[in-house]
Amino acid sequence: MILRWFRVDDWRSHGLAAGVAGSGVAASQIAPLSGIAAAFAAIGIGMNGIVTACIVPLLAMLWPK
Repeated sequence: MILRWFRVDDWRSHGLAAGVAGSGVAASQIAPLSGIAAAFAAIGIGMNGIVTACIVPLLAMLWPK
């Protein structure tokens, strides 16, 4: 909805936004609309997982005990 409000019409942007939001539900809702959006949603989910896996251990080391 926000991407439409800003008049972003590219399916790649919609798919990546759905994937980075970390929602498999959002990715599955966008998949029937465009195959390219589904691919970018999968990329976004993967990127989100990799970044989370790298940042959380660093934050855990810095967190005061």
